[in-house]
Amino acid sequence: MRASLTSILDLPNDPKKIPLSGAADWWKTAPKFLRKFGLVLRYDEKAFWKQGYWMASVKSLNFEGGSHAIVMRGTRVAHDPSTKKRYKTGEDMLQGGAVQGGYVLEVAHPLKLHKLAFFRNKILSL
Repeated sequence: MRASLTSILDLPNDPKKIPLSGAADWWKTAPKFLRKFGLVLRYDEKAFWKQGYWMASVKSLNFEGGSHAIVMRGTRVAHDPSTKKRYKTGEDMLQGGAVQGGYVLEVAHPLKLHKLAFFRNKILSL
């Protein structure tokens, strides 16, 4: 999930630079991290119909019974952060039942968004 979230935010997927926990407990640290920038992450069963990028929770193609997060734009795969890239860019995910749910980034406090640009510049200059 960290890889998908950092991809959408245009941040490096580096746990030393981005204070998000690993797969097991990302949901604990992500909300606090995002609030600093005026953002919230919301689960949305109808994320397919959202404009822009969102994160899909999909069936893992690498680990049976597991799940995996990919970046979507509408009904199509925009980016699979897995090193194996099993979900192909441009693949339409509306059919097939692979999507188990979706997470959408929403702006909760627009006056804090400038902090994300400042943070991004700081991180990228390190």
